[in-house]
This record gives sequence, structure tokens and C-alpha cells, in this order.
Amino acid sequence: MEGQRHTNGGRTNKVEAELIAMEGTDKAKIKAIYYDGCIRTGETNAEFKDGAWQFTIPGGVRCDDVAVVVRPVEGKNRLEGEFKTGRWDGTIYFEW
Repeated sequence: MEGQRHTNGGRTNKVEAELIAMEGTDKAKIKAIYYDGCIRTGETNAEFKDGAWQFTIPGGVRCDDVAVVVRPVEGKNRLEGEFKTGRWDGTIYFEW
């Protein structure tokens, strides 16, 4: 899935997520890539609860983790929601 993230400060960058495996209907393993001044990439577990997929894109030594909450958009191949890091927050979406 490809998408964009938009910070509340106006910055926009690309994000990507790839489904590795579903574990039932409410758990998945994904590979995510988050681009900004610091690129984050890695495998993580996603959980579907309260109507939304929730996961964290791992940071690293110089990068904060990115917490993501996205909800399915009815009638579209799209997830949209919010993200938070130590420095930024804003909206995020993925389409496929």
C-alpha cells in the first residue's frame, strides 16, 4: 500500500506498508516504511481494535517511533487516520 502523511505543520511525505501475513481477522504482520528527514523501516505487528488498525513503525537511534491508527474507508481501498512521533503528528492514509 502506498500513501502520504501530512503533518500539522504542513509537511507531506510518502509512506508505504506491505502485508506480510494475517493472523486471524484482527492481527497482521506488516512491513512499513515512513519517509521524512529520518527514514524508518521495519516489520511490526498491527492490531485491529475499536474499528481501527493500530501499529508502531520502529524508529532507531536517531528516529522516533511512529504510532499509527488508521480506519478503513467504506467503499474504497483506503485506510486513513492519524500518526504521532516525538516531533510530529498529523494525518496519514494508505491506498491499494
